[in-house]
Parts: sequence; structure tokens; C-alpha cells
Amino acid sequence: MLALIDAFHKELSGIRELSDSTVENYTYSIVDYCDYAKNVLKIEPIYSKGQHILKWLADVRKNGLGQSRMKNHQTALKTFFALLVKLKIIMKNPAEALAPIRQKPSELNKPIPQKVAFKLLRSIDHHSGMEKEISSSSPCCGPWV
Repeated sequence: MLALIDAFHKELSGIRELSDSTVENYTYSIVDYCDYAKNVLKIEPIYSKGQHILKWLADVRKNGLGQSRMKNHQTALKTFFALLVKLKIIMKNPAEALAPIRQKPSELNKPIPQKVAFKLLRSIDHHSGMEKEISSSSPCCGPWV
């Protein structure tokens, strides 16, 4: 298994878009998953199925890992098993069908109250002639702008 992890590390290192820290993080993710597969699931990692990967991701999530790190784990797994397919060690990538990890909605992206929206609209200087310039230059806006 170490030879496959080394091959994975070398493969990632050859991708110019990935930083050294990303390569190390992805490699760590695979080492961590392989340890889990052997010690907890009692299987060789190359025999992993989707349910094995989901179980590991669920256990990792229980430890309080954040969204970004979970996405990194998932990307590492997909890439690792894609390499195993490429090397003809396995026929199908068990991580390929994993659903994307959803991003939690940001607290910053909330609509403003209607009262605030109208106050902002009233604060625009309607005497500058800008509204006439917009409506005359853009046929989509019409005279009501």
C-alpha cells in the first residue's frame, strides 16, 4: 500500500496547480483513510466500496472537521481511486459517486429588510440626471427607470 501512496504523492506533485501543502494534505488524507480501512473496517483499501468511504467520512465528521477539510478528504479519495483505476489496480472508482459536500449557508448572505432596501433607493440622488441617461442608453430599462 505504501508504494501506491508514494505513486499518488508523485502524481499529485506533478500537477502544477497544487501547492506543496495541498499535496501533503491529500496524501495525509489517503494515509488516514488506509489506516481506517485496515484497522477499523478490516479490509485492504483497494477493496473499498462507496459505503466504506462514507463510513470513514462520517466518522471523520464526528470529530468536528470543517467543511473545507471534508471537501479536501473527498477530493483526495476521488483522486486516489482514480489513480488506482488508471493503474488498472481496480476497475471502478468507489469514490466517484460520492455526493458533493454541501457548503453551509453564510451568515453574511442574507437579504436586507424591505424597509432598508427602500431607504437605500430613496437615498439615490434622482436629480443628477443619471436615471435619464440610463433609460435613454439602454432599451431594456424603459422610461420608468
